[in-house]
Amino acid sequence: MPHSRENFVFASRAHPASFEGVQEAIRFDWQRYGPRAAMIAFQGEQAETWAAALADKLHAAPPHQILDATPAFEKLLVEYDNQSTYERRISTLIEWMEMAEFSRDPTIKSHTIPVCYNGEDLLSAAEQVGMRVDDFISLHLAPTYRVALLGFSPGFPYLSGLDSRLHIPRRAVPRPSIPAGAVGIGGNLTGIYSLPTPGGWNLIGTTSACLFDLSRCPSPDTAESAFLLRAGDSVKFVSL
Repeated sequence: MPHSRENFVFASRAHPASFEGVQEAIRFDWQRYGPRAAMIAFQGEQAETWAAALADKLHAAPPHQILDATPAFEKLLVEYDNQSTYERRISTLIEWMEMAEFSRDPTIKSHTIPVCYNGEDLLSAAEQVGMRVDDFISLHLAPTYRVALLGFSPGFPYLSGLDSRLHIPRRAVPRPSIPAGAVGIGGNLTGIYSLPTPGGWNLIGTTSACLFDLSRCPSPDTAESAFLLRAGDSVKFVSL
């Protein structure tokens, strides 16, 4: 369905793109999201990569007066400062996306994070999926995860790529306090608690990696320095 230049309701486009040598068409739909924003939804195996790469591209050199671009899984929320700017600029942005040369941004990093598998839910988590603890740990270590989004608390990464055999529901009763550095599993995701907070994920280990530290950003202009991870980054766990 072609998009309407008057109503800016929906669009669907495809064009060649390359990510780490893999050629595939970029496919996306978009729809208006409130009075001054658009939600862009990518499709295909590289959807999360495209969402993160476009966000970085827009942040590096915003071509269309955007206020912010926030990736989450395969989607990207593009916000403008007001409704008038949105209505004047969104069509141009979509046309630019059709022509843009997407590539892996060098600022998207790979991280190796050490984990001590000593979590208080490790044994029960392994029992839920019918595995020995050693096999459970091996399966958790195997993938290279992608930061699908940061949320819940500053710097908390929702990591996609968890082996389907390790998918377990969150705890029925959340804990009132979980320390920073706790590594957990919730549903089909794994993640790391960035700050002491309540939480209901199954705790399987701990890491000394500091995911959020305000002392790393001496001024408001360097606020992103407080975060160890960014959406689109890759994460590999190693066992201590």
